Amino acid sequence: MPNRLGLSLEAFKQLIAYHFPTLKQTELPQPQRQLDPDRVDERDELIRLLLKRLDDGSNAVSDRPAPSLLSIDPQPSQQQRWMAEIIAAGCMGSDHLWQDLGLWNRAELSRLMEQNFPSLAQRNTGDMKWKRFLYKQLCEAEGIYSCRSPSCEVCVDYHACFGPEN
Repeated sequence: MPNRLGLSLEAFKQLIAYHFPTLKQTELPQPQRQLDPDRVDERDELIRLLLKRLDDGSNAVSDRPAPSLLSIDPQPSQQQRWMAEIIAAGCMGSDHLWQDLGLWNRAELSRLMEQNFPSLAQRNTGDMKWKRFLYKQLCEAEGIYSCRSPSCEVCVDYHACFGPEN
């Protein structure tokens, strides 16, 4: 993870003040680990995905994006925005998302997703690995369906997407 969890200095200070209101913030050092500038667009797309309203009103759970996938929730909470930015920064890492976020295990990441992005978490009906799931959602929103199999269960990459993460 980049310093400040991928948040801007101002957003990081707000997050610290919100969660630790009595903590006196001293001058924070400038980040040593920056996000790769070539991946800024990718990070921004992930943030938009996480902040989108995925519920089309029917509460139906589907493997396909809802028609309203392209509309951003007009009022995401500040906490959701922080979490979206942190998760997107974690997606830029090379390990499993839960590892890149510094969590103990995948179950913690699933709880984090369920608490912060419940409608998106409900779409992960097959318990796909989170980083793969998020990128799959991005691709499908763009009309890119890279899997040629009729379902995930018969795909040759099934274990890469759904297997254990140790």
